[in-house]
Amino acid sequence: MNEIKLGQVGGLKLSALPSAIVGSMVLWVVLSGVAVVLLRLSLVSAVIGGLVAVALHWTSEVVHQFGHAWTARQVGHPMTGIRF
Repeated sequence: MNEIKLGQVGGLKLSALPSAIVGSMVLWVVLSGVAVVLLRLSLVSAVIGGLVAVALHWTSEVVHQFGHAWTARQVGHPMTGIRF
């Protein structure tokens, strides 16, 4: 596996597989396209909005996984990292 190391947060190692990066780029393009077609935003606004939406998606996923990590520590099975 070609993991991409993203750093460490709260004692957890963050990493991503290339498919997570590709998936995020596809999501960015799709969301930007939806913003142009359905919301009638300018291309620049749509691209920025799509990027913000992808960043929010990643942020919510990290928060979600930290919930799992917190619970795992409470029951004695601590997580060592998060892989996207």
